[in-house]
Amino acid sequence: MSFSAVQEKFNELQRDYSVLQSWRLTRDHAKRRAGVCYPLKKRIAISHYHIQLNSLSVVIDTLVHEVAHALAFELHNETGHGPHWRRWVTRLGGEAKVTGNFSVPETHWVLVHKQSDSLVQLARRHRKNKRIKDFILKGRPDTRGQLFYVSSAQFLAWQSGELLLSEVELIQ
Repeated sequence: MSFSAVQEKFNELQRDYSVLQSWRLTRDHAKRRAGVCYPLKKRIAISHYHIQLNSLSVVIDTLVHEVAHALAFELHNETGHGPHWRRWVTRLGGEAKVTGNFSVPETHWVLVHKQSDSLVQLARRHRKNKRIKDFILKGRPDTRGQLFYVSSAQFLAWQSGELLLSEVELIQ
């Protein structure tokens, strides 16, 4: 699917709601969220990855979600997912849900806690934090120096028994 189909729907909404005339639609490279509304900049951004990985109906629902934010801000000075936003998103044909169900790009890294003979997955990450060696788990100062990044492929291989823990490259 292309961005032009999303732009076309946005143009249609601009024709229907004149307060959107000064707004613009852009693409960004967000990997963990689908779209965002910047009320003070009068800009809505839809993730390039979201467009690439999801159906047109899912992406249009995201656009409607963000346009509802724009309308709630312009007409009611409301930000967030308040009652005006809920009414607008429903009126525009979207679902009044804060988060959606959509595909996101695979992560390159898994943040793990290394215990004596095991790895405990904490989170999936697209980027590594260079200061991970200084981090601790909340309320667990004993975990300093035990948090590592492992490539997603290696973590999967370790989980399935294809790699021994000693063969896994732990990165700090």
